[in-house]
Amino acid sequence: MFGGKHTGPAFAALARALALLAHQPGGVTFAGLHWCVGSGHHGTREQAPCAAELARERATRR
Repeated sequence: MFGGKHTGPAFAALARALALLAHQPGGVTFAGLHWCVGSGHHGTREQAPCAAELARERATRR
């Protein structure tokens, strides 16, 4: 993770996976962060923040 000969390709693969998952309805939460395409989410009529982000915020307030 912090160096070595495969760090670049590993980071690129992770970034690509998050980008692809962010286009799914509701996005994806990974490492405590929510990744989504934003306002007018792709494939939904939801505005930002999306229902998944609101649910995550409610859960962390408890």
